[in-house]
Amino acid sequence: QGPDAGEFHRHLPDLAVEAEAVGFDSFWLSEHHLAEDGYMAAIFPMLGALAAVTERLILGTKVILAPLYHPLRLAEDAAQVANISGGRLILGLGIGYREAEFRAMGAALSQRGKALDEAITLCRAAWTGQSFSHESPGSHFEQGYCRPRPPSAVPIWLGGRAAAALRRAAQVADGFIPSSGDSPDVQEVVRALDDYSRAAGRGPLPLGTGLM
Repeated sequence: QGPDAGEFHRHLPDLAVEAEAVGFDSFWLSEHHLAEDGYMAAIFPMLGALAAVTERLILGTKVILAPLYHPLRLAEDAAQVANISGGRLILGLGIGYREAEFRAMGAALSQRGKALDEAITLCRAAWTGQSFSHESPGSHFEQGYCRPRPPSAVPIWLGGRAAAALRRAAQVADGFIPSSGDSPDVQEVVRALDDYSRAAGRGPLPLGTGLM
């Protein structure tokens, strides 16, 4: 898309309306930063635009790069989209891998796993509507609130393919997003995920489709 990406993004709400009209069930966005091809970087404004013009379509992210966000802002932005959409958001989160993105956002690539875990924990605490506290190297607060709270807890789906990602998803995620389309490799990943889920005392997770 390059320099014309803005024109394409401007028409995404129309595309979502058409997708809903012809019977699609969901509409998914993904993000990267500093991409020459115009890959979407500001994902929450677009989700809000899509929520405002659709009524039934599930809106999902596959995936938001959680370690690049302050976890409180992530929780608040997701809650806002969930409110605009009437609870139609699935928050797909990933760990990220591009070093340039982490440098640009002032995030530590080496701490990305810990940052993702922190984001999941804080989001779920924030969405309860009750007061919550948070302590991390870059942030500290006590008895804070997320307002407005979402209509219900936003489902958190996780993406990835490494063993650590599969174990994390099996233990804490509401669903899983494979990192590529239907292939023997993905089938192997899903089988491994099911094994980890059983070991964690859980059943198979719902799965996303398509490319990340």
